Amino acid sequence: MTTTSAVRLTANDRLKHGFDKTLALSLVLATSLHVLLFQLAPAMSAPSWGTAEEVAVEVVRLEKYETPQAPQRLMRPAAPVAVANVPADATIEPVDFREYAELPPPPVDAATTESGAMEAFTPYTVAPRLLNPQDVQRALERAYPPALRDAGLGGTVSLLVHVGEDGAVLGERVGETSGFGPIDQAALGLTSIMRFSPAMNRDVRVAVWIQIPLTFQVR
Repeated sequence: MTTTSAVRLTANDRLKHGFDKTLALSLVLATSLHVLLFQLAPAMSAPSWGTAEEVAVEVVRLEKYETPQAPQRLMRPAAPVAVANVPADATIEPVDFREYAELPPPPVDAATTESGAMEAFTPYTVAPRLLNPQDVQRALERAYPPALRDAGLGGTVSLLVHVGEDGAVLGERVGETSGFGPIDQAALGLTSIMRFSPAMNRDVRVAVWIQIPLTFQVR
C-alpha cells in the first residue's frame, strides 16, 4: 500500500518566497523615480553665505582748530563779617501796646454805602441783628408761590443784604439760588420789611453786607 504525503505551505512561507521578487521590483521603481525627478525638476541654487561686499566710506578730514582755554577757577567769596559797636548791656525799650488800643476804625469806602454798589468787606465787631423775625416769617408764608407750594416744591435762598448805618436795607441780591426763579424773586421782596440793628465797629456804626438764608418749604 502506497501513501502519498502532501506538503502545505503557510502564509509566512509564501511571503518569504516572494520577498526577493518584491524587493527587487521596489529597488527598480525607486531608482527610476529618482532619475525621473532629477530630469524633470528645475535647476536649484543655494544662497551664498560669504561676507558682504565692503563699501568704501570717504573720510572728511577736518581742518585744524584751536582748543579754547579752560575757564579760570572761581574764587570762593569771602564770608561776611558783621561789625557793630553794641554795648553788652544794651536792651530794647519796653513798648506799651495800650496806646494803640484806641486807634480810630478804618475808613469806610463810600462805594459800599451806596445801594447795590459792591459787596466789599467792612470790618465790624458787632453783627447786625434782625429785629422783626416774626414779621418776616409771616411775610415768607404769604409770598410762597402757590403753584410751587401746592406741588410741594421749595428750596433755600441765600440773600446778600446791605445793611446801612441806621439798620435799613440799602440793597440786596441773590447770593445762592434755590433753583426756582419765583422763589428767588419772592425772597428778594421780603427785604423791604426787614429791620436790623446797625453793625458796630467798636463804638462806630458801619454799613455792612450780611448773608441771610430764607427757606421755603411745605409743612
